[in-house]
Amino acid sequence: MGIPRIKVEHLLGRKLDKPKSSIPKSIYRSQAEADYAARLWAMEKRGEIISWFYEPVKFNIGTWYIPDFMVIRLRQFIDRGEITTAYFFEFHEVKRPHRFRERGIVKFKAAQKTYPWFKWVLVEA
Repeated sequence: MGIPRIKVEHLLGRKLDKPKSSIPKSIYRSQAEADYAARLWAMEKRGEIISWFYEPVKFNIGTWYIPDFMVIRLRQFIDRGEITTAYFFEFHEVKRPHRFRERGIVKFKAAQKTYPWFKWVLVEA
């Protein structure tokens, strides 16, 4: 089978450098995603994450799956006695209870299984 395919929609994704009160819902597919974008924006300003992007990639899991957010974190760890710094990529899926929730979670879990080298976070909004 080989390595699963990832389709990069655009390298920078869609991201706003504006505070919560300025983020319009129209850029996001739901108000829950707009609210989470505001949280990520605040986390980036506090230095908790390096950066974040809205729907920057598609994953092939038999059908195409687009996670809501890609979050980049910087981690330091000790490897063979030396301090090593690495970037870690996380994909966050924002879900609120509604009738189409199950289908989204099934795709999320399939992507999690197909691409285990990324961290997958299901955010309950």
